[in-house]
Parts: sequence; structure tokens; C-alpha cells
Amino acid sequence: MRHGVWTILPLLVTSLLAEGYSEADRRKAINELEEGHRLISVLLETCTVSQSSFKPDSKTWSILEILEHLALTEDLLFSTIQQTLENGKPTQERPQKEQQALDQLVLKTVADRSQKATAPERATPKGQYRNLDEARLAFGERRSKTIDWVRATQLPLRKYRAQSPVGELDVHQWLLLLAGHTKRHAQQIEELMRHPEYPTNR
Repeated sequence: MRHGVWTILPLLVTSLLAEGYSEADRRKAINELEEGHRLISVLLETCTVSQSSFKPDSKTWSILEILEHLALTEDLLFSTIQQTLENGKPTQERPQKEQQALDQLVLKTVADRSQKATAPERATPKGQYRNLDEARLAFGERRSKTIDWVRATQLPLRKYRAQSPVGELDVHQWLLLLAGHTKRHAQQIEELMRHPEYPTNR
């Protein structure tokens, strides 16, 4: 009888892990998060001090302010993810086709700059960083922390949901929202760089 218990135990552990975070979802989340960070990094490779502080009007964020917003949002959304996992109750996963359709909708909708959005107060830049290097480092450290967590977690992220600005999402989709948000602001930086009054790199 005792031998039978030890035979069954590895099967139970394997079963529990199988109900966790799928490797396909993990790779997708990491790829999207890394891609967003890469886009920002490439855009800012040659950004000067005057370019980082350029504002065409009082209502438009500068590149430095955008980076501060990204760092603040990383903290805010990662905190939401943690709270959802700690305080929420696991539910039945959506059917796979429904999951995939919503995944794509999240990535497309959040990154769409034609849909205007207002940042919450907690994610509004307030001049926290003295220069672009500080802001880039702050965002990069937070994004690395998020990606490291995604690599390590075994929690069933598809089974935990919370309301978002684009509807009820599971935690994997919250990660996609975070990635899409980064790409949204990469586009905003590109818009600033195309502005006729944007300082030349001289």
C-alpha cells in the first residue's frame, strides 16, 4: 500500500504542474514583453537631452515623461496581477479559441493609438526622474522583474481574472495588456520624433 502511494505521488505532481501556466502562453507573454522593451530601447538609442524633454504643447508628454509613465504603469499593472492571484478565486478557463481571440484583441486594442485613453493619477508622470538615463533604467529594471516572474511562475494564470479597461481578462491577458501598452507608447514616441518642431540631433 505504501509503495502504491509513492507510485501515485509523482503523477499527482505532474498533473498539478500541467494545470499551471502553459509553456506556449509563457513564451508568448515573454516575447511580447521583450519586444515592447526592445522597441523603446531602439527608439531612444540616439535621443538627446533636448529631444527627451521636447513637448509640442502643454498637453503632450515628452519622451522623458512617457518613460516615467511606462515605469509607473509597470508597477501599477504588476501590482494588479499580484493582487488578483493572491486575493482572487480560480475559475474555469475559457475555451482555447475564445482565449486566443481575446488575446489578439487585447494586443490590438491596447496598442491602437486611434483610441484615446487617459492615464490614472498613479501612472501620471510627475517629473520623478532627472534625465532619460534614470527613466530608462527604472523602466528596464521593472520590465526585467516582470519577465523574470513570468519565466518562473507555475501558477495557472488563465484561471484568475480581473476587470480591466478592455473588459474582464485572465492574468495572462493582463501581461499582454502590459506589453501592448508599451507598444502603444513606442508609437507615441515615434509621433513625437516625426513632429516638425522636434529638435535635430545636433
